[in-house]
Amino acid sequence: MNPEKSLADNSSSPPNGIEIDNVFQTPEGANSSVINTGLVDIVEVTPNQKNQAGAIWNTDNNMMDLTKNFEASMYLYFGDKGKDAADGMAFVMQADPNGNKAFRTGDGARLGVWDSTKKGEFGLAISNSIAVEFDTYYNNDFDSQIAKNRNHLAWNYPGEKSTYDDPWLGSRRMNHNDIQYPISNYFSNDQWHKFSVKWGASASILTYQFESLNPVSIPINVDTTFGTNQVFWGFTGSTGGSYASNRVVFEKVPGLVEGSIEEKVIDKNTGLSIQNKSVNSEAKLTYSIDVNYQSGKQDWKEVHVMKNLNDNIEYLPGSLRSIDSDGNETPLSDAYWSGNELNLPLGDLGVENKQKKIVFDVKVKSVPVNTEVSESVIAKGKNYITHSDNFNYTIISNVAPVITLEGANQEKVVDNGTDIEITGNWLDKDSETVSLYYQVNDSSPLVFEKETINDPKDTKHNYLATVSSTELLLGANSLKVWAVDKEGAQSNVETITILVRGTLKFVNVPDFEFGQFSLPLKNELLFSSTKETIKISDTRGTGSDWKLNVTLKKPFTSLEGNTINDFYYINQDNQKQPIQLNELILVRTGVTQESSIQEIGWAPNQGLALEILPSNYIGEYSSELEWILEDTPSS
Repeated sequence: MNPEKSLADNSSSPPNGIEIDNVFQTPEGANSSVINTGLVDIVEVTPNQKNQAGAIWNTDNNMMDLTKNFEASMYLYFGDKGKDAADGMAFVMQADPNGNKAFRTGDGARLGVWDSTKKGEFGLAISNSIAVEFDTYYNNDFDSQIAKNRNHLAWNYPGEKSTYDDPWLGSRRMNHNDIQYPISNYFSNDQWHKFSVKWGASASILTYQFESLNPVSIPINVDTTFGTNQVFWGFTGSTGGSYASNRVVFEKVPGLVEGSIEEKVIDKNTGLSIQNKSVNSEAKLTYSIDVNYQSGKQDWKEVHVMKNLNDNIEYLPGSLRSIDSDGNETPLSDAYWSGNELNLPLGDLGVENKQKKIVFDVKVKSVPVNTEVSESVIAKGKNYITHSDNFNYTIISNVAPVITLEGANQEKVVDNGTDIEITGNWLDKDSETVSLYYQVNDSSPLVFEKETINDPKDTKHNYLATVSSTELLLGANSLKVWAVDKEGAQSNVETITILVRGTLKFVNVPDFEFGQFSLPLKNELLFSSTKETIKISDTRGTGSDWKLNVTLKKPFTSLEGNTINDFYYINQDNQKQPIQLNELILVRTGVTQESSIQEIGWAPNQGLALEILPSNYIGEYSSELEWILEDTPSS
């Protein structure tokens, strides 16, 4: 059901409506009443009888406040008598001295609001007012400005003499502003007709629209017209020798409740709105519906979200959920769906409970030709009903490709400097060629298979690509893969996280030589003659800490089995530390620099040293050291 169309079958079956308890009252003598059907309150302005006069106005507690913007929405019913109907009704805003007791009888042509049909006679109109009439009967003199025998819609100021023209010869006629004619020729066609009114307070402009006719905007001088910014509003109507039922049901009553409902549709592949855009057959979409209470004299009571999906859209079971203001999701039962129709109760909304967000997922069906979709959603409460704007998009007959990625949605750890391979498969049902892309982080996408022939179609095709280590940063990298067919349709996007781990390792550890020497007459400290430095590679990123230790694994021993036990490390502070078997000695600490290669050397009389004693034996000595490089946390 498209809620913007008039779809009622008869006088007791309006398309929508609310309860209006204590909102309107009927002045004494009026032939008007409120009919409660149990689901909706129907205002009968005039019954289906001859010579009736009706009026209904808001109560004192529900004045129309012209200092604030407002919107009213309703459906009008004019009976089922076609060209034989009479006389119609009028939407009226007024500050008549009689207020909501204002009531006028008289000729049916006056519709209970206009002044006398007699030339020269004034004072019978509802004063300080503006009226929009829905005239179902052509009166030869009073309506002579209108195309003959036409139902019509027009407006004017009932209490102003300028509204009427009394020619020297002939009878009085009324001046009709912005004349419009119903599309179906007659108002009285057994249909309910949508009518909406908006007031812009800052510009003092009243805008009304009847069904799909062009909106009419009226600048109003509030002081001159009403003399107050608090006015009464409602409907008047009349019948004569000809007659028809005149009825109204309301969706929105000004000031009673103000709320909104908004619908968005997001492509799950791209995360973007598809408003006025195209989407491919078999695509998956997310519908997002926001319902908000804004203000009002009452809470918005017993609100339901009512949604009817297009026939080419299929709800995905298990995806209906609500989302609170903190982003927490709560699954909702699929029992709220009946086929493609959703009827979801939200309870009452008010100052303490203003907002509800509902989301669900759908799949687009395959269509043989490009197909336009226009949808809306309704928030229907007992005392307020509002519609979202239409959301429009186009379903393309082409089916987008589908791609997989090995390890998708997982994390893969690699050492810095390591190239990686990505592999998976793709499938396209109907295109001649497909191109494959990958993207690392926010860099420009790269095509790694261009216009690959899709043969056979609707079959999985494997792919393999290499991503160079130069494209990856230290730490976490987002790698995305997708396919695009010849027609430009994009597949789903698969993502894997590549965690590039920096390394800390030796590049070079030289053999330390002490050369030839003679036994001294007294103890003597002998330093290594090796000029070559220890080099380390550190690709962990600047600011990382490291520590270099050394330990003796084998003592200095000669070929004959003699040992030199006095082995030392002299640090940068010239402190002398003995190097003993299997005991760690701290050699150096450091922090990663911008250059990944760091050298560790020593000043003269620092580093490794042997203390030679006169008592040592002559011979060729060697030992074994273990250098240990540690990755230490930053402090």
